[in-house]
Amino acid sequence: WGANIEVASTAEQAKLRMPEAPDLLLMDYHLDQGEIGTEVAHQLYHHWRRKVVTILNSANHDEEIRSSAIEAGFSFLHKPVKAGALKRLIKTLLATQMAD
Repeated sequence: WGANIEVASTAEQAKLRMPEAPDLLLMDYHLDQGEIGTEVAHQLYHHWRRKVVTILNSANHDEEIRSSAIEAGFSFLHKPVKAGALKRLIKTLLATQMAD
């Protein structure tokens, strides 16, 4: 899709691999070492000194996870993530971001 991808398992890895804020975060809810995606995203926003368009995903269908993502201003997709749905969501979010 023409994207440059960085993969990180922890907040510290993400900070090292992405010293500058990316255009978009695709974040799992359950991360390595017990970290939670919503909390890590907020740590990264603080590190970058700005909020980034974020999509949270999870295989857990607990409505609390989806609700916490929406309340935090994230988009949300359940796993398994379908490529078409992900691509449409990314295009929509980035187009909206460019319009702002």
